[in-house]
Amino acid sequence: MSRRGQFSLADLAGAALRPMTEFGMLMGDPIYWGLGVPRGDGRAVLVLPGLFAGDGYLLPLRDWLGRSGYSPVKSGIDRNPGWSSELI
Repeated sequence: MSRRGQFSLADLAGAALRPMTEFGMLMGDPIYWGLGVPRGDGRAVLVLPGLFAGDGYLLPLRDWLGRSGYSPVKSGIDRNPGWSSELI
């Protein structure tokens, strides 16, 4: 960030690439592939998305839970808009 509080092009590019870099690091980690992770007992695990996220965003987590011996369950939420009486 510059002295005046503005972001440089390099800062913006770095911020844009960060999620892809972190996802690549996750894919390369042996724990993500279930190596050395204690096995679950097949119980169901409901995976709930956070604010403004949805089930698609959590696919890597559900995959990992499945490889680790659990039965992950989608929430059925395409995009979590926050609390609403309609959603409840």
